[in-house]
Amino acid sequence: GLISGVADWALWRRPSRWVAVTLTAVAATLVWAAVGVVTVPVTLAHLGTLGLLAALAVAQTEVSRRIERQRRILSNGPHVNMASVWMLPAGLLLPPQLAALLGTGLYVYLAFRSWSGTRPAEPHRVAANVASTVLAACAAGLVTHVSTGVGVYTVCGAGLVYFVVNSALTGLGLYL
Repeated sequence: GLISGVADWALWRRPSRWVAVTLTAVAATLVWAAVGVVTVPVTLAHLGTLGLLAALAVAQTEVSRRIERQRRILSNGPHVNMASVWMLPAGLLLPPQLAALLGTGLYVYLAFRSWSGTRPAEPHRVAANVASTVLAACAAGLVTHVSTGVGVYTVCGAGLVYFVVNSALTGLGLYL
């Protein structure tokens, strides 16, 4: 049944501390997105921005698909992908629920389009990556919300927050 299927997931073969951190990050992502749904109205401008970022992310993925596949085939360890290029502006320009939607959609697209034919994309690792990029994007977005104005220092600060949160979560995952 369903319970025995869940019990067989590769997730449970990971170190228990990694599982705890990953599930906590996924839960935090879901909560942040849910709070966004309740507290931040989505405008047509937000939807247009989401569509533009998604279209650009898909176009970039398609243009670099062969290179990405080669990098995954030749690499034994983790490597940097281009998700941050799209997730940082998502965090700055979109409410958290739409940033979460973009991050999830982008990683699912990458898993099926760019990573197929290489090392299989394990769902728990994709979920961990989605959570770290969405949390980093939302944390970066907070910088713009608490600022008195959005200028170069605010954007640089948001970029720094994105880098620190994403690096901390990714580094912790690699450590565990």
